[in-house]
Parts: sequence; C-alpha cells; structure tokens
Amino acid sequence: MAHEIIANVGTTCLHINIPRGHSMYSPLANFLRRKATIWQFEHKWHKWIMVGEVYTYNPLTGSLRVPVGYLPKIQEVLAEHNCQLTTIPNYSIDPRLIDLTLRSGVSPRPHQVKPIEYFTSQEYQPRRGFELQTGKGKTFISIASIVKMGYSSLIICSGLTEQWIDKLHEYVEDVDVYLIQSRKSLDKLFESQVIPQVFVGSLATLRLWAMQLREYNNLPMTYAQFLDNYGIGIKVVDECHLNIEAVCILDLFSNVRHNWYISATFHRKTPHLDTIFDTVYPPSIRLTGMIYDKYTELHYVYYYSGVNPRKTVTNRGYNHPRFEGQLLKFITKYNHLVRVIVAKQLEYRFVNIRRPDQRALIFVSTVIIAEKVRESLTELFPSLRVVTFLGNDEDTKCLTGDVIISVPRKAGTGKDIPGLLTVINTVSMGTAEGIEQMFGRLRKFSNGDTPHFVQLVDKDNTAQQNHAKIHKDICIPRSIRYTEISE
Repeated sequence: MAHEIIANVGTTCLHINIPRGHSMYSPLANFLRRKATIWQFEHKWHKWIMVGEVYTYNPLTGSLRVPVGYLPKIQEVLAEHNCQLTTIPNYSIDPRLIDLTLRSGVSPRPHQVKPIEYFTSQEYQPRRGFELQTGKGKTFISIASIVKMGYSSLIICSGLTEQWIDKLHEYVEDVDVYLIQSRKSLDKLFESQVIPQVFVGSLATLRLWAMQLREYNNLPMTYAQFLDNYGIGIKVVDECHLNIEAVCILDLFSNVRHNWYISATFHRKTPHLDTIFDTVYPPSIRLTGMIYDKYTELHYVYYYSGVNPRKTVTNRGYNHPRFEGQLLKFITKYNHLVRVIVAKQLEYRFVNIRRPDQRALIFVSTVIIAEKVRESLTELFPSLRVVTFLGNDEDTKCLTGDVIISVPRKAGTGKDIPGLLTVINTVSMGTAEGIEQMFGRLRKFSNGDTPHFVQLVDKDNTAQQNHAKIHKDICIPRSIRYTEISE
C-alpha cells in the first residue's frame, strides 16, 4: 500500500497521530463525523444537529483518540484509500494486588455464578459487557468478581455512588473504599497519600478530570496518571447505557487491564445510537443468554384526560411536562386523573393488597405536580405516609413513605426501593431504555407476593398511544400476565 499510519492500541483506546494536513485526515474525519458522532434531530430548524462525540481530536498536536471498537472499521476506511493501519500494542498498566474477602454467609445465587465466572475467566479479554435484569444483583456480581480477581478497582457510576459504597461494606470484610466526587475529594486524596483498595467515582467528576476541564485542569496528576499510579486493574462502568459519550471519554484516557460494562439494557432510543453502542460495546464482548425472570403483573389503564393534544407538543415532539402543565391549568382535568384514575389504581393495586412495609411508587415528570399529587393523595388516604422523592433528597427518604412520588430521572434508574409492591406510571415516554429501567424498579418478593406495574395512557393523545405500543412490546414479554382497562 502507498501509505502507512501507526496506531497505538490500548485496552479501550485507539490512539493515532494524524495532523490535519495528512492525506488521510479527511477520510477519517468524514467517517467519524458519520459513525462516531451523536446527532439529534432539531424539529425547530428541521435538521440534524451534533450533540456529542465519542472520540477526541486535538488539532494542535494531531492526537486522535477513538474507542478501540472502531479499529476494524477504521482499517476498512484507510484500506479504501490505499493506506495501511499498522497497530502497536500499548500494554495495560500493571494492576495493584489487593486482598479482599466476602463476608461470612455472603455467596452468589445460582444465576450469578455464570457472570462471575465470565468476568474472572482466565481467558484474557480486556473488555467484557454484561446485561442483567434489574434486581438480579449486578452490583453483587461486580463486587464478587473484584474480590475474586484481587485487583485494585475503580467503579464508575452516575448518581448511585453511596449505594455502591454501602454494598461494598455490606458484602466485603474490612474493605477500604474512597469516594471520588468533586475537586475537593481529589485534593483530599492526594494530600492524604492513602492508597485505598477500591475507588467509587462519579461519572461527571471523572469526565471533567479526564478532559482537564474547569477546576480539574491543575491537579497534581491527570486521570490517566491516577489510574497508573494507583495501579487500577479493574474499571467497572455501571449503567453504561446512560451516557455513552462520557463513558467513552473515560475509555479514551484509560488503559486498564480489565474493563467491565454492566447494564440492565444494551438498547438505545434510536437506530443511530444503537449503531454507536454496538461498535463501542460489540455483541462479541457481551454475556448473553440469561433467562428473564417474570414475576410482575402489568396493567394498562386507558382514560380520557380532556387535554388538547396540540398543547402537549414542542418542536421536538411530545412533551409530558406540557401535558402536566395543562392538567394544572384546568383543575377539573387534574382532579379526574389524580383523584379518580390514580387514586382508584392506588387503592386497588396497593392499599387493598399491601403488607406492612410494602410501598408504592408513582411517577410524574415535574416537581410542581409531584408536590400537588402528594397533597391530593395525603388528603384521600390519610392513613398512608405520602412523600416526594426529588432532586437532592437522600435515598433514606424512600424508607419514610408508604407512597413515594418521584420523577424518572430520580427514581427511574438504578434505584432500589425496599418492599416496592406497586408502580403507577403517569409519564408517557417512547424510549426503550427508559421504559426498561422504570419497569425494572419492581423486584421479586421472596414471600411470593406479586408486584404490579400500572401504565396510564390518554385516549385523547395519539403520542401516548404510540408510546404504549412500544411499552407493550418491551414489557408484556417480561410479565406473568397483563390486563387492559378502559376508564
């Protein structure tokens, strides 16, 4: 071939030096713009706009960093232009050994044995992905695998840092855990000179640090140097589907020996994002074939809201906060939905069948209506403790209520609520990952009680009915039975 480009290949990153004047710069840039860029259709201007990239390029140095999953496709692009990509292995950092032991009586359940064996296999594979239904112990599987491997680890999560720390102490004897969340936590780490066994890191903090943005541009060491200096041998990414751009940024500045990606769903909301996801986390690195455990009853409640559908859309399409805004504007419509429809389902699917310490979760989309729903249900059900769970509320607040009013971004992902018997979802959405996560809030009861998921659908709104079709495709196969009710 006429040309040759050298690429350093790490465990998660492909690193190429290619200045803008290079003959292969344009073909590569065009490919990455099409295949490694996140686009979103802007209805207002009737065009696609760029909202993110899963690669980085420094025009001053010509440094291009791309997720290693793109290697085969980049080789094809260059070959089409008579250029060969020569790869040089960039060996991973040396992992630091740690000695951890699971607490007495803590052991994997039968369905957890296979994924633990997969993560700890002697057959080396730098990246491994695992999809498991919510409530089946992804957290335990990861922790038990870390204990078995015996390498210093970094667990990366978004919004669930305290939950991971609690579980580490619950499952592991005398484990030394350090939380990386904010610049202050990093200053404290470097000043103390302690060397924890396991780090739990906020995805947002680590992303800023990796990119050396804002207050993270003058720390004693970079994110990559931190991984090397502290001998991180395992990097665990929790709910890797939620922010693929941020996760990829961390991969681009990592060279950890073992990289584990865990999620309840490897699906994204658009075919375009699915293509990126399948390239970054190809099916070849995912453990599949786990049997879905069905234990939930699913109920679709169709009703007439009286809300004008045209008042519920924006330039981007259907907008549920606007729907709720119309409910608040016309109190009779609000009362019909909350004081009749929701109250009836709450009484039938929760109050009449609950045991002590069992709870119900009601999803709305805005803080304003959450507070109003709390007031209404407190009046209608004075014997129940009705609380909101919003914003910066501590997780322990969930334990104070019989009925919890929350929003999807707070309680819809990765949130374990003990004794959750019933979920009533008033929010209409069409994203597969959001539907899967909200449905997955319900856990199997050891005493055989059946959890209930209630999805409300407005007959006046075509968008909500289309969302319901998507919801059915996803959730009916995961339910023991389902019903449809018209109010």
